[in-house]
Amino acid sequence: MKTLRFFGIKDDTFVCDGDVHESVGCWNREGVFLLQSRKRTKGKASRLMVCGKYAPQATGTRCWIVGISMAGEGMPLPDWAIRFDVGHDYSPVLVIVVPDDVTVTAVDNR
Repeated sequence: MKTLRFFGIKDDTFVCDGDVHESVGCWNREGVFLLQSRKRTKGKASRLMVCGKYAPQATGTRCWIVGISMAGEGMPLPDWAIRFDVGHDYSPVLVIVVPDDVTVTAVDNR
C-alpha cells in the first residue's frame, strides 16, 4: 500500500506528496489529480478525483479547499482509507492509503 498526501502550497500549486510526488499549477483555478488502480470496486475500475482550490471567493478566506469526487457518473468511490490531517496555516492535508499500483495523473483543466 502507498500513502498519498494532497495539499496546497502558496496560492498556485496543488501537491501530491508521499509515495508519489506530483504537482499541478493552478493559479486562479482548481488543481485536479486522477487516481487509478487496476483493482476493481463493485466490479468497476477504481478511480478517484482529488481536487484543490485556493481561496474561492465565496469562502472569504485565504485558505485551500481540498476534497474528492467520483471519477464519473455512476462510478463508485474506491474503498481506500481516506482522512484529513493538519497541514499548515492555510491548507488541510487529505491523506489517502491506496493500492501499490495506483497512478496519479495531473488533469489539465485549462
